[in-house]
Amino acid sequence: MFLNALLEDYDSTVTPTFDKPYPTSVNVSLYINNIDAVNEQTMDFTVNLFVTQTWLDDRLNFHGLIDATYLELDSKLIKRFWVPDLYFVNEKAANVHDVTVPNTLLHLYSDGTVLYKMRSVRKAKNV
Repeated sequence: MFLNALLEDYDSTVTPTFDKPYPTSVNVSLYINNIDAVNEQTMDFTVNLFVTQTWLDDRLNFHGLIDATYLELDSKLIKRFWVPDLYFVNEKAANVHDVTVPNTLLHLYSDGTVLYKMRSVRKAKNV
């Protein structure tokens, strides 16, 4: 019920700073689990990695409304939140690792900070 009330007027199709004169700042970190399927002739390779993105969305501030510092949300709920459209130059194909369920995680902190993690497999061309 709390989450439904928080998201009642929330629009996941617009950025957190859509009404501000500056872009949404997103911090991105990558943890490379492995690089494989290296093809020297075509200069292709596949990388298995964990991507972490963090940003502030003031529309999701719930400080003082409930007794929690953060909420850990199910991967099925992520589509209800604005998430940056991250892309990799020279990427040929990508997918979110999804054994049983997609390997994604979203933490929502009381000040509106959003932490989004996903495990991804990407095929890229080295230039």
